[in-house]
Amino acid sequence: MPSLSRGYPTLIRVFVVVIGLLNPVLPISAAENIIVVLDQALVVKIPPNVATIVVGNPLMADVALPSAGLMVVTAKSYGITNVIMLDRLGKVLLQRNIWVQSEDTGTVYNGVDRVD
Repeated sequence: MPSLSRGYPTLIRVFVVVIGLLNPVLPISAAENIIVVLDQALVVKIPPNVATIVVGNPLMADVALPSAGLMVVTAKSYGITNVIMLDRLGKVLLQRNIWVQSEDTGTVYNGVDRVD
């Protein structure tokens, strides 16, 4: 029986391709927020030299780097957090807000605070 660890990188590649087909890859420009629907994933193009990603609130959104130049953002709870991308020297390459919203475009509340 083949080892699961040998097939794991292939499984990740297949996952990224499937997500990409269902949800097109979105490049992020210098002034854009990343908007993700709750309990869904979004594939985003990022600079290829990103070495480290920091998420402000990982309980709200999670990120994965399946390959150079791509980031998968998974929305976990409503609200706004941020993501900071660093190169190998610790220089900030990109910093964006991540907005987690419901599928309908109504008003979202994070505790008692209103998030539009």
